[in-house]
Amino acid sequence: MKNLNLTEDQAVYEAALAFINTYFNDTTDAPARSVAPDDIIAYFANQTFSKEGRSVDAVVQELLTDVYPHILKQDHTRAFGFIPGPASKLSWLGDVMTQAFNVHASNWINSSSASTIEENVIQWLAQQIGFSEKAGGVFVSGGSMANLTGVIVGRDKVLSEDNRHLGVVYLSDQTHHSVEKALYIIGYTRKQLRFVPTNSEFQIDVHRLQTMIEQDLSNGLVPTTIIATAGTTNTGTVDPLHAIADIAASYGIWLHVDGAYGASFLLSATQRHHLEGIERADSVSWDAHKLLFQTYSCAMIIVKDKQDLLNSFSATPEYLQDIDGGSVDFSSLGIELTRPRSCLKTLAYLASSWYG
Repeated sequence: MKNLNLTEDQAVYEAALAFINTYFNDTTDAPARSVAPDDIIAYFANQTFSKEGRSVDAVVQELLTDVYPHILKQDHTRAFGFIPGPASKLSWLGDVMTQAFNVHASNWINSSSASTIEENVIQWLAQQIGFSEKAGGVFVSGGSMANLTGVIVGRDKVLSEDNRHLGVVYLSDQTHHSVEKALYIIGYTRKQLRFVPTNSEFQIDVHRLQTMIEQDLSNGLVPTTIIATAGTTNTGTVDPLHAIADIAASYGIWLHVDGAYGASFLLSATQRHHLEGIERADSVSWDAHKLLFQTYSCAMIIVKDKQDLLNSFSATPEYLQDIDGGSVDFSSLGIELTRPRSCLKTLAYLASSWYG
């Protein structure tokens, strides 16, 4: 790999920053959405690569003119976004710095300060949910990975290896499709899923939920996990979290709340009441790249008891056995070993006056 000459390539950096600055300031004249013309699509579809390559300037200019302009401008004044949202400029700046230093997020020895920051940010977010200091979590790529992590921990908490075939998971017809996908990934079959009907407000019908649980118990099955949603993709609906938590607690069922879209309302003094009961969940997924205005990708899975994450994911292979972690190694709290440090851009946003 060739090293960049900072003197020679300074103009390239400045050109890129100038383009970005113009892009962000041009929110009225340019269209909110642009699709690349057929000739550009054909060019990239058939692009080849050689050892000789091209100049850095040529490659950067190509990206600036033929790639980045042809997107949905989510921060455009005429882009009335729903799920995809704009990103804070401080977030993408934090992304640039984090990627420039190539910060590795697997464990303490790779980035001690960043590990401390991630743990602190997770703890602060857990407090907003209403969890105690026992809580733990990890930054992940998005709601799909967060939901996958949550249902794994729920399975491991309730089921043993001997009775996994008896486990049953309850979700609704409004549950995000990533949850169903996650359940299939970890070994559940279609017959182990119960799609609970919703009421006129598109919320889980708690009476039908309890009836289905009782029926499964009478058939010798093991109710394992309930998926509630705080902000559905279709309508933004929040399920009746207190009522669902009552049912989960009475039957010893893991309660996972998919808060990918709505959990950020916990930071709103006027809107957080819509999420009352979320503090009773066992695990919560939360997408910062939605209503916390972070660049893609940036999400969290937060669990009421950190030990449950460790029980599911902690491992010490030979090549890591001599690492002395001054803090929890985040590779023991989730699926991924190699991750970007998404917590750093989130810290930059939360710690600055931009968040307030």
